[in-house]
Parts: sequence; structure tokens; C-alpha cells
Amino acid sequence: MKALRKFVAAAVGVLSFLLPALPNATTLDADSLLALHAEALGGLGQIAAVRARYVESTIRMESTGLEGRIRSWTMRPCLARTEIDLGMLAIRRGYDGERLWTVDQNGKLAYREDPASLNDRVTDCLLESRDYLCAGSDTEREAAGLDTVDGVPCETLLLRPAGGSPCRLLISAESFLTVRAEIESPAGTVWMTFGDWREVDGVMFPFETVTEHVAIGQRLATRIEQIELNPSIDPALFFPPAEDARDYRFASGAGATIPFTYHLRHLYVPVELPGVAERPFFLLDSGAGMTVVDSVLAHAMALPEGGRIAGAGAGGMAEFRMTHLPGLGVAGIEFDEQTVIVYPANRLVGQLTGLPIGGVLGYDFLSRFAVVIDYENRFLAVSDPDSFHAPGGPAAVEAPLVNNIFSLPVRIDGAADGLFLLDTGANTTAVRRGFLETHGLLAGRRRASISITGAGGSSEAFLLRLGSVDIGETRLEEPVVAVTGEAEGVWALGGIDGVVGNDILERFTLILDYRDQQVTLVPNDQVGEPFHRDKSGIHASFDANGRWVVRWIVPGSPAAVSGLRPGDVILSVDGEPASREAVAGRIEDALSAEEGTTVEIRCSRNGRKMRASLRLSSYI
Repeated sequence: MKALRKFVAAAVGVLSFLLPALPNATTLDADSLLALHAEALGGLGQIAAVRARYVESTIRMESTGLEGRIRSWTMRPCLARTEIDLGMLAIRRGYDGERLWTVDQNGKLAYREDPASLNDRVTDCLLESRDYLCAGSDTEREAAGLDTVDGVPCETLLLRPAGGSPCRLLISAESFLTVRAEIESPAGTVWMTFGDWREVDGVMFPFETVTEHVAIGQRLATRIEQIELNPSIDPALFFPPAEDARDYRFASGAGATIPFTYHLRHLYVPVELPGVAERPFFLLDSGAGMTVVDSVLAHAMALPEGGRIAGAGAGGMAEFRMTHLPGLGVAGIEFDEQTVIVYPANRLVGQLTGLPIGGVLGYDFLSRFAVVIDYENRFLAVSDPDSFHAPGGPAAVEAPLVNNIFSLPVRIDGAADGLFLLDTGANTTAVRRGFLETHGLLAGRRRASISITGAGGSSEAFLLRLGSVDIGETRLEEPVVAVTGEAEGVWALGGIDGVVGNDILERFTLILDYRDQQVTLVPNDQVGEPFHRDKSGIHASFDANGRWVVRWIVPGSPAAVSGLRPGDVILSVDGEPASREAVAGRIEDALSAEEGTTVEIRCSRNGRKMRASLRLSSYI
């Protein structure tokens, strides 16, 4: 879900390798290639005469079959507006020459200020206007040999726009029309493949385009049904809406205080739903791009079924269904109808943590407010952004939204600078393996194999103790992080080096300012506490029957030495029954006691009761 809006917005990327040159072929220089390309498109004079354009197209997400329509307006030098209608998912986005903006399916206005989006906008403008054909443009142009696309011989043209993302154009060696555009975006690799070129008022346009996000395998096909050149367009069309969404009301005043339950490093708030007698807990997840309703609960509420969309989660790619929720309430805040996602959230989160949930509150909830998360006192303070004043000072960090998630500059071991997402839905901080390898931070450090579960499934990872992590003005010593792979789910997206989870965030009071895209991290009394206290190596979760079941044993850990196995049901630890409350309290403390402490565990395996004795030790 976290990649959905970026993909729907059709940000483009690049494949960075070249295939062998074709035999018995000649290669054109850049000027000759550009001259032939410009002539094939209709000639420089005809192209320059196109000052504005209006296009209507059909759109289809090939991975899910979701279909809809697109309307787009462009005007020189670089103004753009696009309206995407996929039924329950309707998005507007635009660029007014200064601001890159988006209005999402629930009417929330957001400005895209992250470097990847700004770089992509420069290159998008270059391609849309075809200004790369002009020698005077601020773009380095280079002929780069021969290649093929689906068997079509192509000349290659490299474009390096100032302040933009590098682009590789594959131009047919026969027609000299573009077969594919590939842009090396910081956000990931995406191809745009063109077909069915037609002449409109003397200028050639591709009536079919397939946009593919290579890393996550998503394909978006569009087909032009109507195109009008140089229509009369009011420039005001390209400006963002004058007012933001106001789809909520406070019961009193301009804010609310919301108590939350903090369980196994996840935050939960009770939510009121129409026609539901009890208030289910919802996970508070700043890393969720949309609000989620559990699929079982959605069925019980008879929510209408909408189209299916694909998105990237921590465990890989996942498919989600859209629906309309009549409304919801959270501690004195009442929301109007919302477009939300339906997903088996309770099966994913509830059974892992032992606390059943009815869904997830993400960006659609948090972005309406200025939010204070007080981990020590277990409450949220939310206020109307119009009445909020950012505190500023050294604890404030500029955190541009990436796919509607705050991105934080983080420094590892005093030297390696990366960009990390702020994710209150993650109980553990994670770092991309390639980032650590690039900076030489893996060699010689102990590792402990684990499994990470998220939307899209599970993936293997390992724990690693770093020297330090710097966020803003605060240095955290010897944090333990999960090191992930490169190719699945959110980790396949470019430009992100890791995720800051609650094992770090709980050491601060957070102030989330969505309007100014800023995060303030005020250290609390836990800031100096040691990381990763567990000395057992047991990774367990609750099943549907409330039993605490071993899911994973860290190789070489005390649990592995004791003979515990995945599938064992833990009945008690040092005589303390393995209830949900005890696991999050006294049992967690018992498994984190001093080195050399012996812990007695009663468990059952295939119906037989057993005992295991663990001699606790640090395994990471």
C-alpha cells in the first residue's frame, strides 16, 4: 500500500544496463539522431507550436484488472494537471510551476517535497514538452549505441537534465519514434513503453503506453481516446485547491487527547464504527498509506466491495481491496465517509501480537492533525493544524513525505548518512542490507537470523548491533536493527535506506507536523536504555486459540541450545502462565534478565508436556 500513490502517479525510472550492440549496424551521433527523431515526430516547428494539450485516456492496472479513466492538461513551460478516476480511488495531482501537489481519494491535499519527486518532475517536464530536442535546453545529450526492445532495433539517447533524473530513450532505428523511455529515478526503476503512434495536427503521439515499475513488477496500461492540441486552458487549473479536506469534527475545542495501548511495541487506539457494538482496537501506523479495515470486520459490516489494487509491504507485494466506510470515531473525533482498504489485518498483526485488531489507522487519520505521540504517558494529543505552532529548535527535523510517510535523515556509526521512513507500525528498526554493505558496516559483526512479517508475507533477515544511530541532535548508542534484503516489497523501492520503528521512537515524544513536513523528536527518560534486552532467542506469537506458539528460534541462541523448536506451545515461563498480559510484561522481563540467569519453560509439543531450561546470554 505504501507504493500505491507513487505508482498511480506514473513516476518513471530506468534500467541501467546496455545490451550488446547489434551486428552489422551503424551508430548515429547525438545531433544526427536528434534531427531524425525530431523529423519523425513532426519537425521542430510543429512541435514548438504545441503550447498546450488536453488528453483523455483509459487506464488499467494489469496486475489487478482495475480500470478507469484519466484526464490530463499540460501547458508550457511546465504546468501539468492529471485527474485519475479508478472508481473508489480518485486522485488529482498537478504542478503549478512551483508546487508539486496531490489530492488523494479522501480529498487530502499534500505537497510533494522529497528529492525523488522533484527530480522526477524535471525529467517528466522535459519529456512532455519534448524540449530535449532543442540544443539550447539545460540538458546533456549523448548517443549511447544500439539496443533492442522486444526485438525492435533501437538507437539509444542518454539525457541528463540539470536538477532532474537521468533518462535513457530507446528510439526505433527504423521509424525514429520513441519505443521506450527509461528514467533513473531515485524512487526506483520504471519503464514507459510506447506504441500505436498517430499523427495529430501534424505531430506524432503514442496512443498506447505501458508504465512498469520494474522492481515491484507493477504495470499500468493507458490508451488515449481523445487528444486536443492548444485548447484554451485557464492557468488557474494547475493550482492546488484553495482549501484542504475537512472531513472530521472535534467533539469540543480544536483538539483531542487519545489514550493508547502500547503492546509489544505497537500502538493501539479504540475506534467507533457504524453498526459495531464494541470498539475494536486499530493499530496506529504512520507507515500505512491508507486506513485499513480488517476483512472479517468489513464482511460483518457489509461494506461495499470495490476494485483491487496492489501495493508494497514489509513482507513483499500484496493485493488490497477498496471500500467505502460510512464513517468512524476516535476519542471525541468524528470522521465522515472514508475510502479505505480491506485486508486481513487481524490475521497479520493480531495473531502475532495476541491483541485482536479491527484495522489500521494510517495517513488518512494522522495527516489531518498536528500529532503529539507521548510514549511514556501513553497518549496522543491531536490538534487542528491551523491552531498548531511548530516548536522548532534542535529537536526539529525536516522530514519530507515519501508516499505519505515521513522520511528522516539518519546517520549510522557517525559516518553513513541515509534516508529512513518513520513507521509507528514497525516494532523494530530495519536497515537495507545494501546500504550497510556500501558503507562497510557489515564485516566482523555478530548476526542473528530472524524472520520479518508484514503485508505481503514474511521475509528472512538478521539482527545486527550497530555502533550508533544519530537522529536530529540525539545519538543512540549500540542499537540493534533488523537487516533486510533488497528485492521484496517496500525494500525494492529506491531512495529509502531503512525504517525507524518503535524500538527507537519510544525513546522520544514525537511531534508530527504533516502540513510543514517536519518531525520533532524530544528525548524522554528511556533515551539511554539499552537496546534488545531479550537473551532467549525465542520469537513467538499467539494463535487463534490464544496459545503462545514458537514461530522462530534464533540459531545458536539459548532457546536453540535448550531444544525448543518452532511449533512448541509455551505454557509458562518461571511459573508465570503465558497470557497476553504476562508476555508483554513479566515474561518479557524474565527473558531479558542478567547473563547466566536460568529460566524454566513449560511447553507442549504435539500434545506432550515438556520442560526446557534456558541459560540466558546475549546472542547479538
